[in-house]
Amino acid sequence: MQKKWHKDTPLRWKRKKDIEQLIFTVANWCMRNVPSKEKLPKLWIDWKRQNRCYGEYDYTENEITVYPLIHAEVKDIIDTTIHEWVHFLQDTEELIDSIERYKFYKSANPKEIEAILLAKKYTKKCLKDIYRDGRLYFIS
Repeated sequence: MQKKWHKDTPLRWKRKKDIEQLIFTVANWCMRNVPSKEKLPKLWIDWKRQNRCYGEYDYTENEITVYPLIHAEVKDIIDTTIHEWVHFLQDTEELIDSIERYKFYKSANPKEIEAILLAKKYTKKCLKDIYRDGRLYFIS
């Protein structure tokens, strides 16, 4: 399916089902391009308003949740989805330890820094793969 969205397209007036399709497209891209041999996480899209949380990975339930209403543009949703995928790939014991150790200084958490850097790197590649000729190509 083809959508006339650019990577900088604002999400404010986009339909929920199209935003959800974008998130699932990015998750599919992650499965193919940043694979894991672990059991794949469930992907949830939560439409409640968030003030600070863009997404989260729950390692106890093996679930990724993305909160679309806080995102401004297409590239932001892509970055968040990949960021949470990186957390899924991280060693669970190390992730738990780093969350506890850096709970008061999250920006110094090496696992968070790794997720930020890899999401930035992979967002560019993901955009290149799903964004062509001025349009976003949703891969199903």
